[in-house]
Amino acid sequence: MNLRIVAPENTRVLMDAEQRKEAIRRIRLNMIPDGPTETIDQVYYDTVDDRFFGLTSSRPEYSMRLRVVNGDTVEFRKEYDGIMHARTVTVECDAEKWLSGLPLMECDSWAEWDMKRVLGDLGPLIRRFRISFKRDCWIEKKDGDTVVAIDSEIMFDGEPLFGEGISLLRIESPHKHPLWAVRMLEALDPDDRDVSLYRTGVERCQRLS
Repeated sequence: MNLRIVAPENTRVLMDAEQRKEAIRRIRLNMIPDGPTETIDQVYYDTVDDRFFGLTSSRPEYSMRLRVVNGDTVEFRKEYDGIMHARTVTVECDAEKWLSGLPLMECDSWAEWDMKRVLGDLGPLIRRFRISFKRDCWIEKKDGDTVVAIDSEIMFDGEPLFGEGISLLRIESPHKHPLWAVRMLEALDPDDRDVSLYRTGVERCQRLS
């Protein structure tokens, strides 16, 4: 179980291919790569009465999500007004099968027992959609705390979530964004600075249902 305050400066904006190219140029002048490119796969679940999606779509300040990440990690997260409460467990078997067999499974650890206890009270869980993407991350050269990530090839159940060639720029800072990042955002001039893959996926799922 993890309780933390979300970064005060947390900006997420969409970019086209040309904007992405310019953003990477600016990022490389001020940051260094934080590991190789990651491929991330997230499968989202909801209750039969759409409890998670209903709260998330009706209350902008609130988010509740249950997902399987990269096949072996189950994360149940609640976020309200900048405070995030998350339970995460990594299982030895396929996590989607672990979820589907939740009421009958024997637990191998306290973390599994805790997740089973919490999710067991919600009733049957339904697999709703999958979001996958590639992520590149950078950290500041001069011991700063700002983290930048670019998510590309963002897919919703095998189809582009935002359109061909659209990527998501994430900038997280514990205080304020550094000046170079502020100027980069000014050059991008985005309409929305709080784009959420999850909320966008929920909206797409609701339109299709």
